[in-house]
Amino acid sequence: MAQSIKYSLTTPKGHFIEVDASQAGEVITTTSGETVEVPTLRELKKLPVIREEIEVKKKFYWNTVMGIIFAWGMVILLYHFSYGAYYGYYFYTLPTNVEKPDIPDDYFANAIEDMPLEEILEHWEEFQKPYAVSMYRTGEEFHQQVPRYREFYIYQLIYYGMGCVVGLGMAVVTLLIGYAKRK
Repeated sequence: MAQSIKYSLTTPKGHFIEVDASQAGEVITTTSGETVEVPTLRELKKLPVIREEIEVKKKFYWNTVMGIIFAWGMVILLYHFSYGAYYGYYFYTLPTNVEKPDIPDDYFANAIEDMPLEEILEHWEEFQKPYAVSMYRTGEEFHQQVPRYREFYIYQLIYYGMGCVVGLGMAVVTLLIGYAKRK
């Protein structure tokens, strides 16, 4: 909504009244009962303008540094959230009660070159299971490694959870500072 410009008009008795361009050429009555003829628009524009202070709602304060901090906060949040989700998924898919599998002692006694194709495929299926490579590397069996993996995943979840809190904190603090500075 556009506001009309108000002009200061002096009455014959020396009082100041406010008039706007829509009243040009009219005869008006003041609050004190005085009748005043408002000049034409051409003459009205020569009168002093009354400047009203328009209350402008301040915009949200933002600068480059705040933008960089906000962006880094979001990057940290997304990075830690994605890895936290990754480790969280594997943490909850780890079996809780793992018993030692029944594998005969001579299962790996043969050299791979001497094995028939069916037996090689069976070994391949074994190596496709989770953590099979580390099981054969360390000499521990899977049922012995599960508690260590669970502990590792718990630490990872704590670490990435803290990263999410830091990233979210950076983003929220920059938004709160921007809101506080606008007042």
